[in-house]
Amino acid sequence: KWMLLTVGTPGSAFTLVLLRFLNEWRKGGDSTAAKQAAVDQLFFVVMLLYPQISQRIFSALRCHTLGAEFEVLEVDYRVDCLATKYRVYKALAIALVLLWPIGIPLGLGFLLRREWRKSKREWDQSDETGRRTHAGEFGPLDDETAFPRFHVSRIEENYGFCIGPYRQECFWFEPVDMLRKLALSGLLQFFERGTAAQVLVGCGLACASFGMQFYVRPYKEPESNLLKALVEAQIFITFLISFILR
Repeated sequence: KWMLLTVGTPGSAFTLVLLRFLNEWRKGGDSTAAKQAAVDQLFFVVMLLYPQISQRIFSALRCHTLGAEFEVLEVDYRVDCLATKYRVYKALAIALVLLWPIGIPLGLGFLLRREWRKSKREWDQSDETGRRTHAGEFGPLDDETAFPRFHVSRIEENYGFCIGPYRQECFWFEPVDMLRKLALSGLLQFFERGTAAQVLVGCGLACASFGMQFYVRPYKEPESNLLKALVEAQIFITFLISFILR
């Protein structure tokens, strides 16, 4: 069941996206548009499955000690954590942690950082006329948002799926938000369930998330920033009340 959820579900979704792309490519349509559509669909699948798959992967690493030589999987007491068969799954779970919960946001962040460096080199090498062409009709070149506008316009075609909702200065926010989700859904699982320590760590993470959201305000729409801040505040208050009750 764990293999089906952590490997089969995303694998099936990625296969469907690939088959659709190959079908569009075989028909002789616009290959660039088909490729971009496939990338957008893959990212949608990743964002949809990321929290759930990450949580499932981490669940295979949490064992509960019931004695000196008796250790069982916390989510399924039928699984002996000292058995050889479990060690195989544990090794696979560690590899999946590096590939999915950690690898996806870090990989996306690396790609965005690489593109930012390319934009920076191109911007620095351009003369004033070229920069005005890059900046377009958005104002003077001494405006601090001139370079972010150029950078976003350069990468929007390939990375619009992850920078579209955000302000131009906050093109980097998506992988950061994915790591936030990872911390709330995965990191807390390594603390004993229902303990004050688990709730305290969650409270700290939620407080930091609220502070970052309130300070950065990454979304283009003010309503989206307000809604996200209210959600983060609600999560923090929930953790805080739980900690007080503990």
